[in-house]
Order: sequence, then structure tokens, then C-alpha cells
Amino acid sequence: MSAITPTQPPLTPINTSQHTTQNSQALAPTEGTTASQTQNTPARGRGSRGRSRGGGRGGTQGGTRGGTRGGARSGTRGGAADQQGSQTPHRSWTNDKCRDGLSTLDLIVEWLTVEGNYNLWRNDTVSKREVDEVIVEYIIENGGGKRKWEGVDQQITNLEKKFRAALAYQSQTGQGILDAADELARQAAANPDDSEAEDYVGQAVTETETAIRKICKYF
Repeated sequence: MSAITPTQPPLTPINTSQHTTQNSQALAPTEGTTASQTQNTPARGRGSRGRSRGGGRGGTQGGTRGGTRGGARSGTRGGAADQQGSQTPHRSWTNDKCRDGLSTLDLIVEWLTVEGNYNLWRNDTVSKREVDEVIVEYIIENGGGKRKWEGVDQQITNLEKKFRAALAYQSQTGQGILDAADELARQAAANPDDSEAEDYVGQAVTETETAIRKICKYF
């Protein structure tokens, strides 16, 4: 019996390491390709998100604040202008014309100088409002316009302050001026040859009265 000789060629073992290396090289991108792709790929990191959010918020907040402030300011100014236009025009207390050409303030002083009236206004047993309203009626009866009692009360308070200031000037500065004038008059009288001596006392009186009237014309 003869031996059987195999007809198929022997199997050659495969070098697996060589194929693995070739496949790895085929799949790996080149250096130029990697740099190009990196440059063309848009950044999607936190920086781009921050810019997007910052721009959106800045634009929204700027527009909202600008519109709100502009609207509020224009509205406030417009409202203030309308309010000023609707207010009652100011009426003078000293330049208006009442009975016999007197001003409203003249009528108030006229009422106060009647005996007992000023004490009535100063009296604590009667409210200032009641007395001031009586003065308002007196002004109307004598050709003046209707006034608020608060305004009348303020005018009388101002008159008191001016009167006291004039009285202080008279007793202090004014008296000093008069005393100096008296001394000059005595010196002039002691010189009989000075026939053209000035009227020092008369000038001092005029000067003092003028200064007092500037402080309070009703003194």
C-alpha cells in the first residue's frame, strides 16, 4: 500500500503585526490635515457662550434701561410742566390795588393798628385761624381779593420780625448815630465863629429814619 502525498501547498503563517501597522497608518490623519481641520472647526467652548450671553444681556439691559429712564424722565418733566401751568398765578401783597390805592398788606397793617386787634391776634384764647379769617373778610370788604388765611398769618409774622429788627436798630445803631451827632453839635456850638455849622442832629435823624424804613416801612 503506497503512501498518500498531499497535493495542497503548505499554509504560510500570516504576519499579523505587519497588517496591524498598515491599518493603523491608514486610519491616522496626517499632520497637515489635523491643523487644517482644527483651524476650520468653530470653537464651542465657554468663551463663545460667554460672549453670546454677554452680548444678549448687554443689549437687552441697555435697551430696557434706556427706554425706562427716558420715558420716566420725559413723563416726570411733562407732568411737572402741566402742574406748574395749572397753579394759581402769584398775587403780590404789596403791589395790588385795593381801597384808596392801598395794597393788601396796607389793609392788614390798618386792621392790626386798630386798638385791641393786634392783641386779639396774639391772644392764645382765640385760634390764629379764626382771627386771620376775620382779616380776610376785612380785605375783601375793602376791595381786595380773597386770600388764604395761612397767607395772611405768614404776612403778619413777617411784619413782626421786621418791626423787631427796626426797633433793635433804633435802640442800638440808630442811637449811636444820634449820640455822635449830638457831640458834633456841641462842638460846633462852642465855636461862635462857625456860623455855617451843619445841622448834625437833623442829618442824623434823617439817616436813622431812612435806615429804619428800609428795614420796616410800617415802623
